[in-house]
Amino acid sequence: MAFTSSGLSVSTHIDFNHIPAYIEGMEFAAQQAVLDAAHQAVQDVEPYTPIKTGKLSSPTVRQYGDNSAYIQWLAKNRGYYYAPIQNATLYNHYTTHGGPGFMDMANAELPELVLQYMQRYMPS
Repeated sequence: MAFTSSGLSVSTHIDFNHIPAYIEGMEFAAQQAVLDAAHQAVQDVEPYTPIKTGKLSSPTVRQYGDNSAYIQWLAKNRGYYYAPIQNATLYNHYTTHGGPGFMDMANAELPELVLQYMQRYMPS
């Protein structure tokens, strides 16, 4: 900051050589935040995932494009994936207190989790 005869003058120097590295760091932070948020969502809904015997197939988090991820429950019964059906239907006699909506819970909490991880990973 400098004082001149016309008042207060602010001067700053921007090193444009650092901008590409900063942008690359932001892209990496976004990718990592999305994946980590999806893994966290899986852990958060695991207690609510209905299980009759064993697990409803350990969910897999997969990266989709640069800044997207999806969670995939891979359990099959008679040739079809049944996690969406269990997400929509209340069944009895399961070994957990889970019920319908476990996939919806994971989807609902993802945006907030992504923001939390983005704040943690953003380059300074």
